[in-house]
Amino acid sequence: MGPALTLVIYNVNKPKKELYTDFSIIVFMQLAALWWGVTTVYSQRPIAAVFWENGLYTVPASAIQDQGIDLAELDKFGSEKPLYIFAEQPQTEEDRDKMIDMVLKHQIPPHHQVSLYRPIESHYADIFKHNLNITEIITHNTDMKKEVEKVLKKTDSSLDENHYISLKSKYRNIILIYSHNNQLIGTASAPFLEEENQ
Repeated sequence: MGPALTLVIYNVNKPKKELYTDFSIIVFMQLAALWWGVTTVYSQRPIAAVFWENGLYTVPASAIQDQGIDLAELDKFGSEKPLYIFAEQPQTEEDRDKMIDMVLKHQIPPHHQVSLYRPIESHYADIFKHNLNITEIITHNTDMKKEVEKVLKKTDSSLDENHYISLKSKYRNIILIYSHNNQLIGTASAPFLEEENQ
């Protein structure tokens, strides 16, 4: 950006004072662009992986802040980032209507709705009902099979001992590997399907 603007405005016939002014403006514009870029990237950082229906979804900081909610409200779910959180299905018709209203009127998907958030530790049984058929999956993906086998060797466990849950993010999908005692012991890259994010 800086060199391009310099080429546009630079003129050897300009007085030094004007050149200094021009260069000062260029520096200011570069710093403003840098600040905007850093701020944008920081707001898009994933702060949580929220389980909804049959898998985990990453949630960027901006998705929470844009609702006027302080990120500190999520501290009750843990201190390590990203947080792992369970989004509970509404239990009453009124709550279900509120959830749908948030989706339809405000375009806030369920896994971004903080009112549905619950500690994940109390819901592992619900989560593991959606255990992936890892045997079938790695049969068709050699690279993933190698990653899974590496985790199994490191943890001295067998394929059937663990749980395998999908996590979908904006740019890639992974499979989280949980031990039989609910500990996250590893991950494996999963194929990214473009249509999942359309």
